[in-house]
Amino acid sequence: MDKPDAEDRFYDSQYRHVRQCLKEARFVAITWFAALFFISGWIGYFGYLRPSVRPDPPQLILGIPSWVVLGLLAPWIVLIVVTWIFAAWILKDDEPLEPMPGSAVEGEPQGSPDAKEIDV
Repeated sequence: MDKPDAEDRFYDSQYRHVRQCLKEARFVAITWFAALFFISGWIGYFGYLRPSVRPDPPQLILGIPSWVVLGLLAPWIVLIVVTWIFAAWILKDDEPLEPMPGSAVEGEPQGSPDAKEIDV
């Protein structure tokens, strides 16, 4: 029981699409969790010091406490750069849609036979 060639090509293209989506989702999830753990750890460790350990004048970078700059601003800038790199080189456009085998012939209107047109 062999499938027709058109159906094989359709399922092959869907498999490639799903594999690319999973690759992109894995990258996003790993990046997101890494940033979450780093930022939470840094702010939790350096942002909430006991009064006995806390320096009297806090260390400042451009007038902002150093734990804020190194725990929030710097990681956000790094994540913006990572997002641009991801969008430019890893994220791929979808392939042009192929009609599903057995679907309507090209040129015929898509949609439900029960759909009604609305006149404006």
